[in-house]
Amino acid sequence: MEFIRNVKSENPGAASALLTERDAAQALGVSVHTVRNWRLFKKGPAWTKLGASPKAAVRYRPEDLQIFIASGLNGGRR
Repeated sequence: MEFIRNVKSENPGAASALLTERDAAQALGVSVHTVRNWRLFKKGPAWTKLGASPKAAVRYRPEDLQIFIASGLNGGRR
């Protein structure tokens, strides 16, 4: 969670510092492959896509990672 706090503190006042899937995986202590599988099976932290294209970038809000860690809930969203 320290990693998540550091990202937020680098952008104070930003709507939300969006994390890449690599950043999210690092913060959660899992591989990028695991994070991708969670999305595929609608598990893991909430996420968003930046655009409508199938290849659009996926991003995570730091607060969604914190909620996921704290609650242990599953159920990603698009």
